[in-house]
Amino acid sequence: ELRAAGWQEAESGLEALLASGDDARARLSLAKVLTWHEQTRHQGIAMLAVLATEPELGAQADEAWRAAVLWLPVEPSEAVTFDAYLAAHETLPTRAEALHAAIRCCRLNGLSEAGWTLARGALPVAKPATGLFLDATVYDWALRDECALAAWGIGRYAESLALWEALLQDAALPPSERPRIENNAAFARERLPPRAPCVTPTTPQQPVRTQAGRATARRRVSAIVLSNAKTDAHYRMTCECLRSLRANGGADWNVVVVEQSPRDRYGDPSCRVVATDEPFHYNRFLRLGWDALDRQGDVIAILNNDLVFEPGFWPPLEDALRRFDSVSPWCAGYHDAWIAPPHGPYHRGYRPAYEVTGWAMFFNRAVVEAIGFEVLFPDEFSAWFQDSWYAYELERHGRTHALVFASRVAHLFGGSRDLIVPSRAMEWTAAAQAIFDRKVAADRRRDTTPPQP
Repeated sequence: ELRAAGWQEAESGLEALLASGDDARARLSLAKVLTWHEQTRHQGIAMLAVLATEPELGAQADEAWRAAVLWLPVEPSEAVTFDAYLAAHETLPTRAEALHAAIRCCRLNGLSEAGWTLARGALPVAKPATGLFLDATVYDWALRDECALAAWGIGRYAESLALWEALLQDAALPPSERPRIENNAAFARERLPPRAPCVTPTTPQQPVRTQAGRATARRRVSAIVLSNAKTDAHYRMTCECLRSLRANGGADWNVVVVEQSPRDRYGDPSCRVVATDEPFHYNRFLRLGWDALDRQGDVIAILNNDLVFEPGFWPPLEDALRRFDSVSPWCAGYHDAWIAPPHGPYHRGYRPAYEVTGWAMFFNRAVVEAIGFEVLFPDEFSAWFQDSWYAYELERHGRTHALVFASRVAHLFGGSRDLIVPSRAMEWTAAAQAIFDRKVAADRRRDTTPPQP
């Protein structure tokens, strides 16, 4: 009743009580009452934020504060509201209502990248058994729908389609929402190009005997390795990369090394060396290697020279390439710190430096034939954000990528980073991100059919 008609009387009475002496519970009650009315809601939220730091009333104030934040209107250009949503979610990350509201706020303000940044880590969130002002619809379907809209907003149609299709299979989706979700899924499906076969070998493959005596075909792998053997240590690094690569049997390795400081063939007489005196530019160097490559192989590899391939890395990778369009091997010294222990042979995804590792990427030649080498590796990227762009194009074209746990490499990191020239750091970081954002925005403008929020 107080919320409906008596909030002003309650406010006056509590203020009079506080005037006669400081009463913490009276301050808490006043703050709650202030949140009941739109005109004083921000004032009440601010009071609750202060009270949440007091040991005696902190838990009650915090819960009331989070509930009040969710009553704030989600309107365009409401930065204060957006910040409050984020703060509420950070306070209690097991609740999803504030996160859902923040993602929606981003969509209404045209902040698609920010919305996707929040959405990509939003799922899954389990619905609590109890809680103040629990909104079951957020957990049942609304958060997944908002995440799908966020994915659509930056052109990640495969992910938006997967989320909407899963919702259509969920009995919790209200019948009133089903037509909209079906239309959105159809829109996303139309954005995915027709799929071509993942593996299209065009040359005869040599048989190889397995331990069981069965004959299988050797895959022909065309690899581009970028190197700068300016010191003896860098030279030995490239030599070890090639040696450990060829030590893995079961494949015919056709290797082209693009080298800024050519010496010899790195102890590998069968590799081809392309020398250049141009300043390092990742994608232009890749193009040099691509033009020199024997493209008869049905698998393409893009490799740094600071890799050591562990024995047995190839068979699980080869198997994965029959299931996925593109794969990356597991780097124990790196991935162990970022990804949970594996529960299966593959970890499917498109996250740069997680599933998609720029230092080692293997993909079926059909991917290049369907998308184009220049599209996957455009000239605009000189180093950073190329792996982000590669992952973006794979996903946009409906191609699959996975991290392969049983395929192991050691990445020596510092070796490739020695290619960086400090004077070009801005070009390779902030400027590269600006290029990435511009290209993604251009793709979004070409997609004229919007989903229905």
